[in-house]
Amino acid sequence: IALAAKKAGAPSDAAKNSNLIGAQGDDATRIYNGHPMDAAAPPAAVYHPAFGDFLMRQEAPPDEAAYTPLDLQFATLIVHILNGLYINEKARQDDLRDGLEHFLGKGAATIKDLGNCKPDGSVFADLGIKHLGALLALLLFELKNSQGEGGCDASRQGEICYRLLAVAERIKSYRRATCLPAVILAIHPPIISVSAAYMTSDFVATSPLTELNVQPRHPTRIRPGLSYDEPVLAVCKVLKNIRHLIDDLGRFFASIDVTKAAPSGAAEGTPALLAPSDRPWLASVVINGSPASLLYHHRLPPGPGRRAVYAATMTHEGTQTEVAVKFAECYGKEAHEMMAASNAAPKLLYCEYEPRAQMFVVITSFVEQRETQLTLSGAQKVASALRDFHRAGWVHGDLRDPNILVDQNGDPFLIDFDWCGKKGSAKYPCFLNASHIWPPGVFTRTADAALLQRREILKDDDCWMFSKYLEDKAFTMNADTYLVEAAL
Repeated sequence: IALAAKKAGAPSDAAKNSNLIGAQGDDATRIYNGHPMDAAAPPAAVYHPAFGDFLMRQEAPPDEAAYTPLDLQFATLIVHILNGLYINEKARQDDLRDGLEHFLGKGAATIKDLGNCKPDGSVFADLGIKHLGALLALLLFELKNSQGEGGCDASRQGEICYRLLAVAERIKSYRRATCLPAVILAIHPPIISVSAAYMTSDFVATSPLTELNVQPRHPTRIRPGLSYDEPVLAVCKVLKNIRHLIDDLGRFFASIDVTKAAPSGAAEGTPALLAPSDRPWLASVVINGSPASLLYHHRLPPGPGRRAVYAATMTHEGTQTEVAVKFAECYGKEAHEMMAASNAAPKLLYCEYEPRAQMFVVITSFVEQRETQLTLSGAQKVASALRDFHRAGWVHGDLRDPNILVDQNGDPFLIDFDWCGKKGSAKYPCFLNASHIWPPGVFTRTADAALLQRREILKDDDCWMFSKYLEDKAFTMNADTYLVEAAL
């Protein structure tokens, strides 16, 4: 990561589209920000709860009574400035400075030369005299005079600046102890964009938090019941919420004692633990009214990527269980339980929405994937379970090889019930990876070669995908296949 940061050069140059095309296409040099779509990582709220808290505060309507007269005056000024025309970026920033720093603190909108980057504003954690000179970013601000000016996107520029600061030698101890959570504020008038940034041991990632267009729909009218126009109240809300977030992060860093080495393993003979920088913040859940603690060992599979799935040890009521912990945007709990009842899926131990992670937390018994020959009895078990599953009106939608685990006995188990639903309502995500093998009809090409995707998940899709899986496992054109197909 450090090598990629140094090779990229100055953020204002590295963030240009001509340079991003190469950098974002390579796992070794990319920042996992969703551009392109395969360059996506778990949302930042999985790694630090302050980001989930921010999102929950943003979901609430603006509370005019909570804003001081000075808040409202500065927010009004900011809306005027972001809807005005300026000859250059410096002139706009000079006018914005007082308003932004009223909400976000001194330095938030003041250019500072940090040696390897020069953001338009920054706020850093107070690490005390022991760490004098260490720059632990809480907020990085980038401004463009208008959309399309400056040759690069303000958010991308902020991300590259964050990466340069995150690999600095002086904050090495904090890099080991935390995921270095920070906020990137990007303004390209009249748009305000807010992103979360974090760093693990093997990738840097950002997640969008919110975006606000401050152009008034009716500049001369105010909605009944409001004293100020909506963009003014929205600016108050987002900037005060950002300040709340960076204060939360500042308190978090102040609570970290980097003199204490982070544990790399549990008791002797037990699996190593994930470093603090790599593990989700959620350390316990409540099952049947009693707490269950979680110790994370490694990601499944290891390395960067969108999946937030971890091997862990769960301790509940004195019993330790090896589990898989998944963070998912949605999950088919009832469908999973039905397949687990037929022993065709791992046992589902917990499935609840966690607001501070902004995700469902799914905990199952752990099935270790082995390079074992799939057994006929195992294939028939899953085929029979799928038959009953379909008869009950369910469809799965993603029976690819990675979602069928085979244990040491050659017994298969289905996982990843994220897309599951009832026939007729279950949908594929809008952005399937077209390079994967999907059932016939999921992708079609028009006469002018445009690639179109079907959304509805069909029972026949599940049957086709499971049959394709069996073929790949050498269950091809023999009596075994016919036995399994009869069950389907």
